[in-house]
Amino acid sequence: QLYNIYTKGKTGTEYFTQDQVNNFGKGTDWQDLIFRRAPISDHSLNISGGNAKTKFSVGSSVLDQAGIIQSSDYRRLVLRANIDHDISNKFSVSFNAILNRIDQKTIDETSVTRNALEAPPTVGPYLDNGNYRLLNTVYPFSPDDLGNPVAYFNEVSNKSYSNNVMTNLAFI
Repeated sequence: QLYNIYTKGKTGTEYFTQDQVNNFGKGTDWQDLIFRRAPISDHSLNISGGNAKTKFSVGSSVLDQAGIIQSSDYRRLVLRANIDHDISNKFSVSFNAILNRIDQKTIDETSVTRNALEAPPTVGPYLDNGNYRLLNTVYPFSPDDLGNPVAYFNEVSNKSYSNNVMTNLAFI
């Protein structure tokens, strides 16, 4: 019915008949297709010990976060180690190391969300032959730049990986 209001304002006539509107059925909930529950898990473990001259600590943590839009995820793994040793009453040595791995999948959230909000609920993301539907050709009033958000997050891959090492050695 919103399309009818739009086309009536532009052309003076409604695009869909009332029978067509009544026969559309439930339609496609585009937001339901792109959004998902996005659980976060964060776990860490640390072990420390030592004696009067030497102290140590090793630890690890994992953060795993699914994005609220399909195909957007973030995972970080951190390994950490510290050791402090008193060589004498006047000198000591300290060593710290952190290893960090980040795996991230990102998408253009703005475009995917905008396309889902503008996609006509009268059609689904796929044609009968299984190909993606070109949403900008569905109706004459469809925006020229309207993309299929399901095709976007299924076919576009933007993955990044980073490995970082930070160390520090100090003589005190």
